[in-house]
Amino acid sequence: MFNKRVYFSAVLVTAMACASGSAAGDPGTAAGAGRNADVISAAELADPAIASGDALEAVQRLRPRFLMTRGAISAKNSSAGSTHVSVDGGPLLTVDALSRLRPSQIAEIRYLSASDAAQRFGTNAASGGVILVKSK
Repeated sequence: MFNKRVYFSAVLVTAMACASGSAAGDPGTAAGAGRNADVISAAELADPAIASGDALEAVQRLRPRFLMTRGAISAKNSSAGSTHVSVDGGPLLTVDALSRLRPSQIAEIRYLSASDAAQRFGTNAASGGVILVKSK
């Protein structure tokens, strides 16, 4: 009887330890451990393979999800549902603005969902996400 209790306890502890670990699909992290899915840090941008290109290429390689659009959602506004960019809190620009920035100039790139972008930028966000770029 004692052996069954010990065995059951060991199985229970093992199952709980496995269940408490971080899952690969955890929305708070990206592919790498300790990475925020909505933020590209200066350390990630400093990687020589990333730093040799422009900011658009960096986003495409590190967080391609930032560039996903919701598709055409308005006949009147062709940019509705598109992702926009704001550099240092400035006005919203097209994603092409990232191609004019070097990763070495950037402290952080952060993604705002469409709902968060609408709260921050109002109707200017046009129902799309916004990539916030913070310069060094």
